[in-house]
Amino acid sequence: MPQDKRREELFTLAREFTRRAAWATETAEGWLAELMTRLRTGMGGDKYRALFRSGRELCRMCQSVTEIAGYLWRMTEAVSVPVAEIRDAEGTLSAARQRLTAVENEIASLTRRAGRHFPEMDLERLEKEKQQIAERKVLTPEQSRAAFLKPE
Repeated sequence: MPQDKRREELFTLAREFTRRAAWATETAEGWLAELMTRLRTGMGGDKYRALFRSGRELCRMCQSVTEIAGYLWRMTEAVSVPVAEIRDAEGTLSAARQRLTAVENEIASLTRRAGRHFPEMDLERLEKEKQQIAERKVLTPEQSRAAFLKPE
């Protein structure tokens, strides 16, 4: 392949993968925003684990696109592509990597929180409270509100 043709193809690929890396980063951030919305509404443990697995996989794929773009730009340096454009692309890819790292860190943080252990239930206390409810020895909602409101 002639050198000019090779340079032009590498340049085109590098530009395209840089655009795809930016798109992939936005996709990962959008996925995280959607996850946060779903967490607010609640979900079962199986769905939660499946979503986190898919999020980690999505981040890995996005990182791959970013790495390929960087590799292509390094290859273009060898065939005399304008240095200014290479530096701009490196800045774009660096920002994409940072944003993806932020998404990955948030996923890791949420995973740690999800894996924490909750204290054991006090079954004796639970039975006592059930008995009080059955015997109607509990406050009504109106009585509960009145206990916290100041008399006027």
